[in-house]
Amino acid sequence: MALMKTNDDQELFLNQNSGLISPTAVKCIRAFGIMIDLRGDFALVEHVARVVQLLENIVELGENEKNKMKCIEEFFKKMRDKSFQDQFQSKVKASYLWYDAQARQYDNDDHNQDKLNAEPEQNNNKTKVDEM
Repeated sequence: MALMKTNDDQELFLNQNSGLISPTAVKCIRAFGIMIDLRGDFALVEHVARVVQLLENIVELGENEKNKMKCIEEFFKKMRDKSFQDQFQSKVKASYLWYDAQARQYDNDDHNQDKLNAEPEQNNNKTKVDEM
């Protein structure tokens, strides 16, 4: 799904690699998106957000239909509908914003952890100065 931009290319790829259609794959790709956001590659994050939404939709269709090929076909049939496309794009945008929020939270948590790790060292320096 790397940089396949057309629905036909993505449908063909998923039909050939239907093992990607699973909740586990969605979680892994979502985590990958957070890492990409942290690196600042926002164009790729937007693409990953689209892929995650695409896979989530197909996984949801798979809850009622066990044949993954039918789920893929059904999803891409829906993508031909303008209102579904608009809904899908809205979810992609929300997902993109979610990645940004998660990356910021990770940065804040990481920064706070660095502060906590530095505090004992600063306290030790104060103690040594006080002893002199």
